[in-house]
Amino acid sequence: MTTKWPSVSAVDKAALPGSVKPLVPEEQGSGYIPDKIVKAEKRIQAYPFDTEAWSILIRDAQLKKIEEARGTYERLVEQFPNAGKYWKIYIEHELRVKNFERVEKAYVAVTASSISLSFCTCREAVGSYAENQRITAVRKVYQRGVTNPMINIELLWKDYNAYETSINSLIAKKLIDDRSREYMSARRVAKEYEVATRGLDKNNPSVPPQNTYTETKQVELWKKYIAWEKKNPLRSEDQTVVTKRGKFNEIDFLALCL
Repeated sequence: MTTKWPSVSAVDKAALPGSVKPLVPEEQGSGYIPDKIVKAEKRIQAYPFDTEAWSILIRDAQLKKIEEARGTYERLVEQFPNAGKYWKIYIEHELRVKNFERVEKAYVAVTASSISLSFCTCREAVGSYAENQRITAVRKVYQRGVTNPMINIELLWKDYNAYETSINSLIAKKLIDDRSREYMSARRVAKEYEVATRGLDKNNPSVPPQNTYTETKQVELWKKYIAWEKKNPLRSEDQTVVTKRGKFNEIDFLALCL
């Protein structure tokens, strides 16, 4: 059974100020929407932070053409602008159909290295100049990644070594050696990072607090993590880097609490 949505004007009039705008037929590619989507939309209208209802819309969008799914993704990241996992889903759908210009615009809002690498490596390069540009872009993403403390950084380092060797084995050793010291430092800090963030749910979308035990525990873990970041574990002499890392994590923490 399917249900036809009311006209756009009727939907707009029914929407309350600050509420999530419901999906309209044009975004679905047809005038009819399955009942499960209707129910999910109603739940989101009642409570825009209903992540379970959003998950229903996400699964539905992933099965559609990007032109039909984009409206859902745009509403999703507008509602949860700090949720990297939602941006990742959106961007990866655009990548699958090689909409690189849209990916470039969306990428400014997310910093996942895996998405960067997917974007750079799958983008078609026409001509030697474009190919060199692509190689340089991939190299920069790898080099940024292997010097940034993260869980499983060893795997990224291994991939980077393989990438440089595949491009030019003659200069690979020098390029790898040039980053080796920074990588070793990042790997050391990555071990501390793993301990400092243990139990911390950084993928959980920011929703209004419910004063649950889980939320209280997450707040405590965030405070512990931010305190660790402020100690400058990277031992960086660049105060800008230290300040940026602290501020980004404080923003994420505030998004959790507000």
